[in-house]
Amino acid sequence: MQNLRPEKDGQDIYYNGHEWEDIIAYRQIFATKMMQYAHFMKSFEPGNEELIILPILDPLIDSTEHVLVTHDETYFYAFDDQPSV
Repeated sequence: MQNLRPEKDGQDIYYNGHEWEDIIAYRQIFATKMMQYAHFMKSFEPGNEELIILPILDPLIDSTEHVLVTHDETYFYAFDDQPSV
């Protein structure tokens, strides 16, 4: 049997170019667009997340409620939180 032991791989959650200029520029575009869409989404009362604030939709311009759906490709392994030897 091999002598196995846990080792730290040196990678953090953000390690795939999150600071690149094109990524930063895209985030600015994304944030601006999301702020425009926010008017069509439900929100929550600050300090009271149980109180839902419904969007004000205008049927004359055929506005519909928008729902943000996210997909997270982050993955974790068992014992990631254990100290390395």
